Amino acid sequence: MAVAMILKLGTMISGLLVWGIAVNLLLPLHSAHLHVLSQRVPLPGPDLRQCLKGSPCCLQVPDDGTEAVKFERNASIPVRERLSAKTALQSSEYVKKLAMAYRKMRELQHNDPEDPRGMEQQRLVHCVYCSGGLAYGREYDVHNNWFFLPWHRMYLYFHERILAAMVGDPDFRLVFWSWDSRSGREFPAAFRRPSSPLFDRNRNDNDWNLRALVSNATRREMLRTTIVDADTHELFLGRPLGSEQGGLIETGSHNAIHAAVGRQTPPFHNMGNLSWAAADPVFFAHHANVDRLWWVWLRLPTATTTRRCNPPDHTWRCSRFVFYDENAVLTSISVKDVLETEQNLRYTYEDVENDWLPSREQMIRRYAERRRNIASLWEISSRASTWPTLLRAATAVRSSGNIVDCPLLALGRGNRQRTEPFDSESPQGGYRGDSTTTTRTPAHACSATSEHAAAYGTLVVSLDSFHLSCQSPFLFHVYITCTYWNGEETISRPHYLSSLYSFPASGSRTRVTRTVQFPIAEALGSDLDLWERANWTLRIVPQELGTEPMGTLSLLLPSVRVEWLYPTITQRRERP
Repeated sequence: MAVAMILKLGTMISGLLVWGIAVNLLLPLHSAHLHVLSQRVPLPGPDLRQCLKGSPCCLQVPDDGTEAVKFERNASIPVRERLSAKTALQSSEYVKKLAMAYRKMRELQHNDPEDPRGMEQQRLVHCVYCSGGLAYGREYDVHNNWFFLPWHRMYLYFHERILAAMVGDPDFRLVFWSWDSRSGREFPAAFRRPSSPLFDRNRNDNDWNLRALVSNATRREMLRTTIVDADTHELFLGRPLGSEQGGLIETGSHNAIHAAVGRQTPPFHNMGNLSWAAADPVFFAHHANVDRLWWVWLRLPTATTTRRCNPPDHTWRCSRFVFYDENAVLTSISVKDVLETEQNLRYTYEDVENDWLPSREQMIRRYAERRRNIASLWEISSRASTWPTLLRAATAVRSSGNIVDCPLLALGRGNRQRTEPFDSESPQGGYRGDSTTTTRTPAHACSATSEHAAAYGTLVVSLDSFHLSCQSPFLFHVYITCTYWNGEETISRPHYLSSLYSFPASGSRTRVTRTVQFPIAEALGSDLDLWERANWTLRIVPQELGTEPMGTLSLLLPSVRVEWLYPTITQRRERP
């Protein structure tokens, strides 16, 4: 018996020793991985030899095993404008050259499937970085975080250089489909011809439906919220890895255009499925416009500065990704390499009319007015102690595709609240009819502790770590309703904030967690003056997209708040 106990003790000790060795060997690696996911260190770029087993999209490994070379600016490439599709496609010469470039790219795919410059290999580049980390890990998923815009800028640059080499013209540039403008919203005609290499048969083939979806995706109100009012890089570009918070340009019109152009039936190829989207040449015209809007956004003023700014963080600027260039050379490129498009990437954008964009003078006047409104609100806020939260939902919000109302509460008095039937056919339409209900809604104890609120604070509604599940593209419209008594009757005014769009990726998770923040001060306008005596309700209007809704939409919002959002210290400036 004693011998058995000794043997058992020896086994336990051996096991502990093995465990200790394993911990000491593996913990540093695990910690480094966590540091990457929480963005404590820059991404070094994926090792193409380490593609995850079973991944549907791995990139070619260099035959000679050489490491990626670092990107260097090629000053011999002339600086040229990327033109709008409306302008460029009027030139038959350009249309022929664009079609020739994609024809050669498709022929290369057929003749040498492993050449990284072929069309299918170019599709795989997007699949690798945009399908939930199925290839090289979650840290190399560039959607729903602050790498979305710079990574796609890199991708467009290398794709453009490959096309230019195929037609032997260093002046060649991609076109951008200016879907944000009424004059450029129509789907580019050159991409419609079935005989052209620009055509993709896996598209929405209902012209009326496509036109309606694109129109809905580019509403003036949504562009206002996602570009004009999103005046901090946290709102426009998104937050670091692990936050699951994409920028509003991504979750708004970008996602919506993808869902509109792709087939309207499962699996929603090509543009409506992240894994396959880049198989359609119009993908690159679409993303060139997204890139242009980043270029436009940086040139807009804020309340305290003449221009907007990118994240200053070293972890963002020095993170790297790898691409094959026009000579099939594996190249490592950092975010900071692509921030100067004219100097480093050798292109600018045609200056087209942005009919949704206020003039600079109008924006400065609106900022001055908003600053006065927010200063008044800060005076109210400073009397409480729940900074930075002003309002919050009392319970989690759930929806299985149904419209839900979420009263925004804080400790205080009771109030009367008016609710009316909702016209779900129109995102801006709001309410109709005349039914009134009375609810006990505590008055809103607004809070603040920072004297910078009036100058720097942005008032946002935050939907934190919400869980969504859907096997098809979907959206939800977001409204905030102000309800108050004017002395004679109860007035209820809905304000459309924006819409969030999502679309799937083959093989990735259908259940995901996201965070989104919408700026609200501009949308509420003069109703901010009613803050202390009004009731406020958030309304979520979900809608599954596609011609055959699958009924799989599920939404859970555990935390809804109205709060102050501050720019990082490096963004703050003294008032002019």
